[in-house]
Amino acid sequence: MKKIILNTAIALISFFLLLLIVKGDAGSPIYFQSELDTKLGGPFETSGNNSRYALTKALVDQKTIFFDEKLAKFASPDLVEQDGKFATIFTPGVSFIAAPFYYIGSILGYPQLLTYLTTTLFALLNIFLVASVARKFNVNINLSLISGLIFVFATSALSYANSLTQHHFSTAIILLAILNALQKRTILNNLFFGALVGIGALVDIPNLFFLAPVGIYVLTKHINLSSKLKLKPVFACLIAGVIPFVILFAFYNKQTTGSYTTLSQSIGRSSTFASEETKLIEKKPQGDRPLLPFNTRNQLDGLYILTISNERGIFYYSPILILGVLGLILAYRAKTNNDLLSLLTSIILVNLTLYSMFNDPWGGWAFGPRYLIPASALLSTAIAVSLSRFNKNLLFNSLFFGLLLYSILVNTLGATTTSLVPPKVEAQNLSTQIPYTYEYNFQLAQKNTSSSLIYNLIADKFIDVKTYIFILGILILASINLIYNASSIKNFILRRNYGKR
Repeated sequence: MKKIILNTAIALISFFLLLLIVKGDAGSPIYFQSELDTKLGGPFETSGNNSRYALTKALVDQKTIFFDEKLAKFASPDLVEQDGKFATIFTPGVSFIAAPFYYIGSILGYPQLLTYLTTTLFALLNIFLVASVARKFNVNINLSLISGLIFVFATSALSYANSLTQHHFSTAIILLAILNALQKRTILNNLFFGALVGIGALVDIPNLFFLAPVGIYVLTKHINLSSKLKLKPVFACLIAGVIPFVILFAFYNKQTTGSYTTLSQSIGRSSTFASEETKLIEKKPQGDRPLLPFNTRNQLDGLYILTISNERGIFYYSPILILGVLGLILAYRAKTNNDLLSLLTSIILVNLTLYSMFNDPWGGWAFGPRYLIPASALLSTAIAVSLSRFNKNLLFNSLFFGLLLYSILVNTLGATTTSLVPPKVEAQNLSTQIPYTYEYNFQLAQKNTSSSLIYNLIADKFIDVKTYIFILGILILASINLIYNASSIKNFILRRNYGKR
């Protein structure tokens, strides 16, 4: 009963805090519900959001996967064209999941708000999924919940908790797959794992790479080595689970590209509605750059950019995750749940290796290392191990809260201003110079520019943006501190009450 009360309280507090960073502006009554305005700081500031939202809107309003001219312009440049028809360049999974929320939102008069709420709910779910994985390290429930809260509120995951991008959906799928893999292989578990793989592919193709180590681990559980090498019959349920989603994906591809196996990304962006700047960039000679998106020659630069650089470094934007690395090391030394450790380490390395070779490790105009959000979740699970080992150490606690406060404030800054931060290579060539780090977000806050709906509707009448960000950061820190010191607070109250008697 105590666990249910604790989890319910955490869910309500977290949902309230996430609502404070929901993007929007004052309107009649709320802007962006019918206006497809791509202004800075709004929910439609990035084409990654817009292209997926356009598909969701087309599915519900027009009963089609293709865009009319208005939606095509809105989705550009993340747009493909085949036989005169326009479609999103992305896989359709996120839009499929969001469609019921858009439908409900349309009835209520808040289609954009409800559609983006889909991702917010998945972010909320990820708090508890991270906590569930952390519990496998035999840490107490409070520390595991802190791991989940750190992932959502102290990493770049916060900036994408109210967007229509793949990151939180992919993270949830990976975490569910890990939890499933550690269970006994039954018909239902295998069907569910197969479904996770199929849904993962629909959400984002790289999920197949991240799920590969988990799939190999699950496969080994189906191999019988007692007499001769053979697969257990229940293995067929894995295939049965994935098949419906493969069929759905194949038919979607057939409609958009003319081939069951050809992805939209592979036919290239349409330039029909592209800006003149985009057309010039696409015509620019690319030298010796490979046609494939991955190149081992990029790896050293990519590793630097994604780990410690001030552009997109995971430990620059969220140094609290250093304690996750420490936690993995401590768990290895203690030989705590080696199967889980192998899965976590493998997926983190695949995530980092894959995108360090990517031609665009920055993730375009983005806030923080958005490509490493799955790795951030897995590193967060191991923070609980570090806390469990050193939570009585005053020096460690000082370090923990110092790193945590910095990580919370930086990522709250991004979540309440803009996710549209240019890479250094592009920022240096802009006619109007803007920073390529979170300094840009700080400049927006100084100008009192906020993307937060609550701030723009209510709080702007009382405080400035910087104060709003600071208050939000302190609320997050206080919530985590309360959970971290819950037992000490409880003992203090008991001693005080006992003393009065």
